[in-house]
Amino acid sequence: MANKNEIFSGVKVKHGGLFVFKDFYKTMYGWLEKKSYDWKELEYIDKQLPSGDKKVEISWEANKKVDDYTKFTLTIDFNATFSEKEIEQNDKKKKMDDGAVEIKLGAFIITDYEDNWDKSPISKFIREIYDKYIIKGRLSKQEDDLYAEGMAFVEEIKTHLNLFKY
Repeated sequence: MANKNEIFSGVKVKHGGLFVFKDFYKTMYGWLEKKSYDWKELEYIDKQLPSGDKKVEISWEANKKVDDYTKFTLTIDFNATFSEKEIEQNDKKKKMDDGAVEIKLGAFIITDYEDNWDKSPISKFIREIYDKYIIKGRLSKQEDDLYAEGMAFVEEIKTHLNLFKY
């Protein structure tokens, strides 16, 4: 069975105010593509609230194979509640969304993701030795790399959302 090692979870980014949800979605999607992640949308709920606001809840899982034994996984859950608003910027009218966004992120390293070492008790034992002694340094570096990549994603989100602060 694959081994899942948590690098971080529950990292939150919150924003209240103006943003463009469609652009925000594209920014997150684009960053994952640029960093060679394969991602899938596990959930997408889009509903109109009685107040007229729009509520969107989305869950993604993004995976990137590092090598034949290891892959990175990012979990991304975001919730947004907003209403469309027309603002004037540089003497031009522009449609934006006004509301709140919350993004929760998690990062995990998955080893033996194809379950090649799980076929017998002996191979499981050998995998433990392999993980603890043979590739310990490589796994440690990959953990650092994933942490840095996850935090870069957080910074990309913050940067995008802060573009709309006045």
